[in-house]
Amino acid sequence: MSDLDTVVAAIDKHGLLLLQDKKLPSVVGLLTGESMSGSWWSHPKSHRIFACLQQLPQRRDTTSVRLVDSKVTFVHRRLWPALLAVAEAREPWQTRALAPDARALLQRVEQEQTVHATGPAARQLQDRLLVHGEQEHTDAGHHAQVLQTWKAWRAGRALPVGTGIKAFEGQLQIEAALKQMGGHLATLPWQRGKRGRT
Repeated sequence: MSDLDTVVAAIDKHGLLLLQDKKLPSVVGLLTGESMSGSWWSHPKSHRIFACLQQLPQRRDTTSVRLVDSKVTFVHRRLWPALLAVAEAREPWQTRALAPDARALLQRVEQEQTVHATGPAARQLQDRLLVHGEQEHTDAGHHAQVLQTWKAWRAGRALPVGTGIKAFEGQLQIEAALKQMGGHLATLPWQRGKRGRT
């Protein structure tokens, strides 16, 4: 089984898979057989990890978002309706105390649909699921962060408008997937700050 097959099978099994985590199933853990807290770039298998990560965006059944503990989390297509219901809800946890530069960037993304941006404002929008973010390789060989509205992301995957589920139902579906893989609900963006839920 190839590295990509191994990773895709895990995403299919769990619905969610982190890029890297010490405790939860992750791409790095699967490909190294280790629980790592430091950067995987210095690991002897870093080239294998990188090669696998380059192939994942080409898959039509997987996307990545900053979801669990604000870490890159791969989400299987079956959870996309849940993800979209949560992301497009514009609930208070998404917009409360949003930094002014993040608000300005969000307005720009909404006007232009797709924007190249990096930095704290771009990260805050992704952490709150206000935009979809994706790494892109430039012609110069650099990494660039591409932010899209969820509407543009959905259109790029030919997904229908409207998920048919409410935001709280989407949250429950994602929470169930996270719990099944041993994660804590407090690591999800809509749960941060709440206590007593595991």
